[in-house]
Amino acid sequence: MATSNTIFSNYHPNGHHINPSLLWEYDMSTFDWQRSKALVAQRVVELGWPEDFYGAFDLYGGFEGFREVIKSIPHLSDIDINFVCHYFNLQKEELLCYTRKQSRQSDSKYFREHCRLLQGDFDWKVIAHRLNEMTSHPERHFKRL
Repeated sequence: MATSNTIFSNYHPNGHHINPSLLWEYDMSTFDWQRSKALVAQRVVELGWPEDFYGAFDLYGGFEGFREVIKSIPHLSDIDINFVCHYFNLQKEELLCYTRKQSRQSDSKYFREHCRLLQGDFDWKVIAHRLNEMTSHPERHFKRL
């Protein structure tokens, strides 16, 4: 159960429901709530009212159960990440959406470097340093065939 100092302190399990308009593009008569729990959690976090959170708590095992589902959400904005970290006592590193975002930022850094090389905007010292770094740690940069 949520602690008394959160916005969810009024939660008591008693048959709350999630507003189906949060999942407007799906047919609710065939919707699989368990299979789609990360999607449901994402919509509740992004667009939900307290009553929707309470419905998600009821559906996914209370406050702690929903907290675990939040960890598997594939995408959240930075504001929503901060919200769930604060109100569900999570670390950013526990969230799939945060670790994916960090990975994409790392990948885009190397993509920008390669684009600069293709455009001829490069520094030979930087290239020599990167090659040295890559060859000194081949397990991080080269896949074995």
